[in-house]
Amino acid sequence: MFTKKRIVAAIVFLALLGVGSFLALRNFSAGARLKQADRYYAEGDYERARIEYLNALRKDPLNARAIQQIGESWVKQGVPAAALAYLRKAVELAPD
Repeated sequence: MFTKKRIVAAIVFLALLGVGSFLALRNFSAGARLKQADRYYAEGDYERARIEYLNALRKDPLNARAIQQIGESWVKQGVPAAALAYLRKAVELAPD
């Protein structure tokens, strides 16, 4: 049988493992977020892509590519009005 100490130790271990995993996911760089977003975008999962692009912007608020891709994802989903502000901002940040 398991002793009370072993059960408590297992619970503490699992809790720490969960916290560590959460912190690791939270600390993805903007580049890692962009890569994940690009994968979702390529798969046609524009909603998830947009979420990851927004996460990238939390790390790098002036990332023109992330901003542009958010706009493009709205266009792909047939909501050009939502895309307009993002696309304008992307052009403002990177006019090339």
